[in-house]
Amino acid sequence: MDKTTITITTPVDKKIVVLKSFINGREKRALTSVFLNGEIDFSADAKNIKGIKGSLIETAEDLSIKTIVISVDGKSDDVVNAVLNMHSQDYTFIIGEINKITADVGGEEVKKN
Repeated sequence: MDKTTITITTPVDKKIVVLKSFINGREKRALTSVFLNGEIDFSADAKNIKGIKGSLIETAEDLSIKTIVISVDGKSDDVVNAVLNMHSQDYTFIIGEINKITADVGGEEVKKN
């Protein structure tokens, strides 16, 4: 099944970014497994979480970018670095849009421009 896309424009540098409009179950599982394989230790009684490393968050975010971002200004090679090299407000905007897609907010009905 071909996926529909969303085209957005970043607020500061006006980069044109094409995103997948949704992820499939396999992609969702891959994103979730980053955290499940990260050796996180948590206790509901103690209400604390141990073992979350910054690198775990970076790994999950990089995989999210690779999974969702199709192109930045028409270029599809090395989209992770293209997003990471953006102005911080543009980067935050893109990550917010990715998070909406990976959290299944809006589904295919979400349209941007």
